[in-house]
Amino acid sequence: VWTGGSGLNVLDKALWFSLKPFWQTQDLVNQRTSMMLDLADIFDVPYSEVPAAVLLARTRQDSAHKPFRRIYNFTGDLVMSKTYAEYSDYAVRVADLEGTRRAALLVATLRSYGIAKKNVPQHLRQSALVDPYSSDPFAWEAETASVIFHGLESNERARQEIAY
Repeated sequence: VWTGGSGLNVLDKALWFSLKPFWQTQDLVNQRTSMMLDLADIFDVPYSEVPAAVLLARTRQDSAHKPFRRIYNFTGDLVMSKTYAEYSDYAVRVADLEGTRRAALLVATLRSYGIAKKNVPQHLRQSALVDPYSSDPFAWEAETASVIFHGLESNERARQEIAY
């Protein structure tokens, strides 16, 4: 939590001086705790329900922690309006690890059995290791000889390629 530390220029110090009366540390801690518990409840679901949890977290983010909704701790509310999205994105990143793990395990297993690249698509369709969200088989990209997992992140990390 930023508290107007040293190393700031004159404008930053003046801004902090004017905002400090509206900075309530305990209220911010309480808000953050409530947010963390809320997100823990939202994402405490089976993998098949994580896509719906992501939508619910985004909806909550849009309705919760609105800045300038009150004078008391409005600077803390500004901080919280950004924080909710960051923690929600982190939960998605952690959930996506399971899909990446399964895809990597599948590639390692097929390689250990000496499966030829041309036969990988057939083995992907038959494998018990599947996309954790949809239970569909992982995709195969012949051009890169990679097993593909499409996660839920909304950036370049959403698509994971595990080279065969």
